[in-house]
Amino acid sequence: NQAAAYRDSEKRLNIARQMTLSAIHNIRANLRYYEKRRPCEEFEQAIEAAGACMEATNEVGSVQELMMVEARARNLYFSQFNNILPDEDFTYVKRTKRPPKDAINALISFGNTLLYQTVATEIHKTTLDIRISFVHSAERRAQNLNLDVADYLKPVITDRLIFTLINKEMLHEREDFDESDERVYLNGKGKSIFLKAYEEKLNTVLTIEGHRMTYRSLISHELAKLVRHINQGEK
Repeated sequence: NQAAAYRDSEKRLNIARQMTLSAIHNIRANLRYYEKRRPCEEFEQAIEAAGACMEATNEVGSVQELMMVEARARNLYFSQFNNILPDEDFTYVKRTKRPPKDAINALISFGNTLLYQTVATEIHKTTLDIRISFVHSAERRAQNLNLDVADYLKPVITDRLIFTLINKEMLHEREDFDESDERVYLNGKGKSIFLKAYEEKLNTVLTIEGHRMTYRSLISHELAKLVRHINQGEK
């Protein structure tokens, strides 16, 4: 059923649209959260632009166009990181991955890798096939579905964790990061702090739709909804 949904362009686009819409919704929610604490015109403009991106997801006719809309929303979001993180030691310039060029990018890459692994572990507990994705092309990597799900959970889990660690001065640029060959990365102490906080985040209890669950069980909850949609057509 999962493979059939992937091969059906309309079904695939529908699933990909909901995942992308969720990602942009969570991006806008983060912007709104920090705009209330540090009001500025840049935040307001980014929130309005993110809303326009959400509307644009209903107008696209392909997964590729959806990914372009999401990329636009993430770039808007990244552009506000210096407003979210006023610590001058953690300045965001642009997204760099291989390798990360500064401490912020090192945190994003490390956090995303952890979340990809966590989602993959939860997928393997279900009947879902991790090779068959809906947003990312199923032909490009051995594992793709975890990227699909992690992408809309990043703002909720890893991004908020990064903001907390920096704004509460739990991580320090000079003490918890190393640099070599134009690559910046968390050192042993920094990784230990991040990993401890990440596990605590996954075990934090929240209430969604009247149900109390941890962030880890939220991932399982999301996967179960995907299974029910694929097998039973549940919205």
